[in-house]
Amino acid sequence: MAWAGEGAAQLAAILESESSEEEEEEEEEEEEAAMVQHQPLGQEVGEAEERLAELEQASQALLAELAALETEFEIERTCRQRAESYAAQVKQENKQLKRLSLAPTAPPALPKEVPPEEDPDPAQHYGQQLEDLQEKISWLLAQRKDLTIQVQELQRQNQDLQNQLEMGQGERQRLRAALGTSQRALKSFKKVSQIVTQDYCEAVQQLELEQDLRLQAEVFAHEMLVQKKEANRQSMILLQSSEPSAQLLAALQEVGRLTRALEEARQEQQQRVKELEEQLGRRPEPEELDLARAALAVAEDEKLQLRKRLQEAEKRLAGLEEEVGSLQEKLGQDPPPQSRTPEPAAPVPPPPPPLPPPVPTVPVDPLSAIRQRKGLANLQRSKPEADDAKARAVQEMMERIKHGVVLRPAKERDPRVQGPAEAAGKRRSAVLELQGILGAMRRASRRPSRRQSSLKGKDRQLESILQRRRRAVDASAPTLPAPSPTPGPPQRDHEDAEAAGRLDPGDKDIGTAPSGHSPGSGDGVPFRPRLVGGLPRTRPLAHLARGRGEPG
Repeated sequence: MAWAGEGAAQLAAILESESSEEEEEEEEEEEEAAMVQHQPLGQEVGEAEERLAELEQASQALLAELAALETEFEIERTCRQRAESYAAQVKQENKQLKRLSLAPTAPPALPKEVPPEEDPDPAQHYGQQLEDLQEKISWLLAQRKDLTIQVQELQRQNQDLQNQLEMGQGERQRLRAALGTSQRALKSFKKVSQIVTQDYCEAVQQLELEQDLRLQAEVFAHEMLVQKKEANRQSMILLQSSEPSAQLLAALQEVGRLTRALEEARQEQQQRVKELEEQLGRRPEPEELDLARAALAVAEDEKLQLRKRLQEAEKRLAGLEEEVGSLQEKLGQDPPPQSRTPEPAAPVPPPPPPLPPPVPTVPVDPLSAIRQRKGLANLQRSKPEADDAKARAVQEMMERIKHGVVLRPAKERDPRVQGPAEAAGKRRSAVLELQGILGAMRRASRRPSRRQSSLKGKDRQLESILQRRRRAVDASAPTLPAPSPTPGPPQRDHEDAEAAGRLDPGDKDIGTAPSGHSPGSGDGVPFRPRLVGGLPRTRPLAHLARGRGEPG
């Protein structure tokens, strides 16, 4: 009976172990399914896969061992059933033997029929087998327990590995996010650095351009100052001479026109430079920058062309003025007798007396005096015998202009041989030469462009303003007689201010001669910046005469 109770307990334990084995198998299947769901990533995932493969191999080995244990358990169960059946048979035989032993003794022959002593041996043998089977079952249970502990340990390790894998994946995602942000920041830094370097290069180029323009403006201002001094000196010479020429007036007008054209071109250049600076400040596109550079190059070319034209005109004007000055000096030294007798009532007006130090409010234009003297000198050219000499002088001048021969100065000739007809012919030839030069320059400068048309319109406006100023000066000059004085409009100063205001105010750095100077200073005019752009006003005649002194 004790064996039966122990067998029932062992069967219950075996059933429990079977149920626990089934639960473990289900857990292993769930773990395998969960492991299949996870996707490996990188080297850590490979290591995790290797560990999982090892765990799978270990679990498969455990499953094989469990299957072997189950087969052994089945064998042990069949053996136990057989042992129980044998034990029942042994019990029955023992009962029969007890009955026989309790029965009356049999005759002497009966002891021979008693079964041999080998009957109790199978029971002992079965008992020994049962003990062996129980020991084996207990050993298998202990081994199964150890294997269960190992499986739990492997499951725990698998869970730890899965947690580490998840942590590694999260860390990798964080690293990727940080790398993306750093790359974006690096790209932005590169872009900003490129923009800064480009802006710096443009600023350096603009600074160099402004420095070059400033130097050119200073050089041009100095040249203009020197030219103005020369023009003032020549105008004083012409005022002191007896017979001024109309070619000098035309040359002065042409120089003024070219100067104004050059000034307007420079103003347009500065306006374009300012527009380019504004465009650069707004960070223009490369295409706009190329267009602006091309426009700046075109403007520079036009400026150089205008400057060349002005220099050529000034050179020609200087040559003509030298020739006219020499002719007038000769005429002043040996005036013709015909100019004295017919018109005694219209002598050449002497230079006006010096005025007090303050500058007069209404300046006297020397060009009006030149025109008046020109009108007086034209009366002396009424002799018919001067036609042949005049024609010869014109022909000679035209041949010299065609062949490019430089005219000889008047000092080389004998002033006593020169007559009024020859002087008139020379003046006429000089006028024709100047007209031909100006006509060639106008023909060469005719270009179908908007800029030329705008320059022509501005030239017309400036000429109209100059004419108004001259009329006003002629009307306000009390010392010199004017043939037909026409008072100018009262808006002259306002129009002059508007004409000066149309010019660029950036010309403050250009030096020019002041309107007056102290007595005895001569022709030395200090180089100082003028306050208003455009051409300077004409010097007063009184200050010119006072600075020049008595004509010698």
